[in-house]
Amino acid sequence: MTAQFGSVAIDVHDANWIHGSAPNAKQVLSAQFDEVLAGSIVDVRASGSGNGHFYYRIVETTGHAKDVGDSVRVHAVDGGWHAIETSSLFQVTATGPLNFAVQLDKVDMSGDHTIFNLTLIAKML
Repeated sequence: MTAQFGSVAIDVHDANWIHGSAPNAKQVLSAQFDEVLAGSIVDVRASGSGNGHFYYRIVETTGHAKDVGDSVRVHAVDGGWHAIETSSLFQVTATGPLNFAVQLDKVDMSGDHTIFNLTLIAKML
């Protein structure tokens, strides 16, 4: 669930695990704003700990903003936990609500993955 504090929206998968092995993409977490003006810039960051092989990126799910950075990252590490982090800037294209999520995907990778304490923070600049 999103917590919104003025120009900052946060969602945390606190002290919980996210497991996966299926090749299909799934979206987790949700940092939402009720209304953002067109032309605004939003800085969005995701971080946590990961184990296994997977792709992760930040997406905006309402279609009211475009990613002007590139937040796609690959986590392909065996044998232990490692920090995962990505960020991107989004330009708002239409006034209205925004919703950001972390998209996890296996694409061409096999095996299981586990993510712990994933956090998503969106901040209007």
